[in-house]
Amino acid sequence: MIQKIYENAKSSGDPYVYFVDGESCFGTTNRESCTVDGFHPNDLGFLRMAETIYPVLKRIIR
Repeated sequence: MIQKIYENAKSSGDPYVYFVDGESCFGTTNRESCTVDGFHPNDLGFLRMAETIYPVLKRIIR
């Protein structure tokens, strides 16, 4: 649903909408080490989230 809303906004010409796929936030290796209980991020999880989101925020701010 969120992906569809994003795509609709982009196709309607909204230049101020961005999308970060949450599935990619923990990377592909040792994903199970990124949470304390399978849901809530630990320090490694938050680091990987920051590494994923930072490049997008950097583009937005520029």
